[in-house]
Amino acid sequence: MKEKQPLLTVSVPVYATEEFFERCVDSILASEYKNLEVLLIDDGSPDNCPKLCDEYAKKDSRIRVFHKENGGCHSAQNMGIANARGEYMVFCDNDDMVSPEAYRILMEKALETDADYVQGTVRRTNSNTGEVRLWERKDSDNVKTKIIGFQGGIYRTKMLQECGVKFGPFRIGDDTCFALMVLHYAKNIVYINDITYEYFIRPLDAKEASAMQQRNFAHYYDDLRWRNWALHFIDKSEKLSRMTQNDRGEFCMVIDENWLKYSEVERKKCFEELQGIVRMIDWKNDKTDIKGFIQVAPEKFLDMQEEDYTKYLKREFEVLRPMKNRMKKILPIH
Repeated sequence: MKEKQPLLTVSVPVYATEEFFERCVDSILASEYKNLEVLLIDDGSPDNCPKLCDEYAKKDSRIRVFHKENGGCHSAQNMGIANARGEYMVFCDNDDMVSPEAYRILMEKALETDADYVQGTVRRTNSNTGEVRLWERKDSDNVKTKIIGFQGGIYRTKMLQECGVKFGPFRIGDDTCFALMVLHYAKNIVYINDITYEYFIRPLDAKEASAMQQRNFAHYYDDLRWRNWALHFIDKSEKLSRMTQNDRGEFCMVIDENWLKYSEVERKKCFEELQGIVRMIDWKNDKTDIKGFIQVAPEKFLDMQEEDYTKYLKREFEVLRPMKNRMKKILPIH
């Protein structure tokens, strides 16, 4: 590494995680790569986090603090992108952490290869069970796999800012929209095996359970919205269209019994998004088994109205599947 290190921006959205705040920020400040600016973006946190942000800024001149009204993690991350001064930037959630060598490894590889984007391995630790898994990325992965998760990667700031790469305005999938845009705009992408991020999965009863775990209507609906957005973005990108030629079905959402607990108005909004998704996929040539996703053949689905589809799902989830499960218990296993 050269003596004069290029500036690296670390963007940290902060919201209702004061029990993890010091662990996260201390791990960043302990980085072997010293030429950092750390953006602590207080997203209207209701706990002691805003005060902690200001206290840390007084102790380390590399920290800049932004206080904003609550707008969701995506708005905080987008503020980080807009205010980044570094040649490259990384993102760190306020309840996660990084190892001392992570940023040094990422910067060395980025500068060595002149990459727009370098992705390392994420170590995922279940805070409840202690189970550890490594989340690796490689060139041979399909697009859906490559865009799940943005942590552990380093991004050329100029690319993000000039190309308008942002996190999507969704409760679920905001990060995958960002990653999809990066995949489209990045001219040089490098994948490495080094562990560059420590991701902690918190238990279901945590103060801030993940959006994917909540599954209320807002999250269910946004799970459909980001997929619809992604398929339209892919359709406009020659590069991504080529990469997803027979894999677009991977972007379809698995429809489950949660569908039945929403109101008619809510279901109709979901149905409209789902129809948009199904229409964007060439199911005759796609590798995905669509029935496992929407529970019915696509040609039949596209002829349905929301009322018909809901009746079909009600019969499937409340009558047929329970009956099949009872039969499995009754019939002897040979």
